[in-house]
Amino acid sequence: MGNTVEIRAFMGLSDFFKENNWPNPKVCPVAGEITGCELLALLGIAEEMVEVIFVNGKATVPSNATVHGGDRVALAPPGVPGPYRVLLGFKKM
Repeated sequence: MGNTVEIRAFMGLSDFFKENNWPNPKVCPVAGEITGCELLALLGIAEEMVEVIFVNGKATVPSNATVHGGDRVALAPPGVPGPYRVLLGFKKM
């Protein structure tokens, strides 16, 4: 494990990264274990801007996500089109 998390943003969230002059993916330091909501707060991203958080490829809602150093995280906003929801594994979320 490490003490950083690699974060990728998709769709409108990638625009948020650009507005903040962040690379995509962004590497963010974390201490121990944090929740998806804590990660969003650390980044200054409002929870309503993220529908699904992927941690090491597994999709969940931010409030149920657990993130550790060394993890790879992806953020998807509300409004991801149907076919992509199926392909990414969060159709029923």
